[in-house]
Amino acid sequence: MDSSAIAEKRQTELATLASEINAHHQAAEAALNRGLEEAHKCGELLLEAKAACPHGTWQKWLADNFRGSMRTAQCYMRIANHWAEIEAKSADSALLSIDGAVKLLAAPKPMAIDAADPGFKIDKYFLDIGGSLRKIRDGRLYRETHRDFYAYCRDKWELEREEVDQFIQSANWLESAP
Repeated sequence: MDSSAIAEKRQTELATLASEINAHHQAAEAALNRGLEEAHKCGELLLEAKAACPHGTWQKWLADNFRGSMRTAQCYMRIANHWAEIEAKSADSALLSIDGAVKLLAAPKPMAIDAADPGFKIDKYFLDIGGSLRKIRDGRLYRETHRDFYAYCRDKWELEREEVDQFIQSANWLESAP
């Protein structure tokens, strides 16, 4: 086989590989997008079911009827509750997984600080919130409705674990500062 025939064969093989690569890439993109859309729809249905459950029966109903975990259900419901925000924040992203959408929602939100307001004290803000969260955690005041402190914070205030820990750590630091 001469060098031009070898080069032509290699080009044909590369063209075939490129075609297969792109077909699988397109399938992966479609699967990711379809997965997030399914999570959104599942979340809407879970929210509907939760609203239909009598007070205090949601967790038992979920355990008896949902094949996923409580955490998964919470993620799906969060996606449904914030669908417009996910669409807006992911407009530049071709691919967004379920995990990526949840992380997108957990991204810190910028805090509006009005420095001209003489009554505004950032340290008091963190001290109050962090101290209150610590009191709820340490006193296990969340146990009436939730088994897990972080799930309670996520459901009640849409705070993720990292945000809760930051508030509590800030309060601890402010209390120990001279």
